[in-house]
Amino acid sequence: DCQVTFVNLKCDSSKKRRRGRKSPSKEVSLITAEFEMEMKEDEASDSCNVDCVREKMKQKLQSAMRTLRK
Repeated sequence: DCQVTFVNLKCDSSKKRRRGRKSPSKEVSLITAEFEMEMKEDEASDSCNVDCVREKMKQKLQSAMRTLRK
């Protein structure tokens, strides 16, 4: 299985109006996450190569981020 080896979180706040929202101007925090993962070559197979395994891990991380937003 893949393993996350590094996470970098950056937080930026500004008093800009959020696009697409009808709320008045207020402070908005933007959190950016950068992940680094490690994968064993034997995780890849004929049916799912290294790119496929990378994409699956990316989808799992995106799902986790959606859960954290709630």
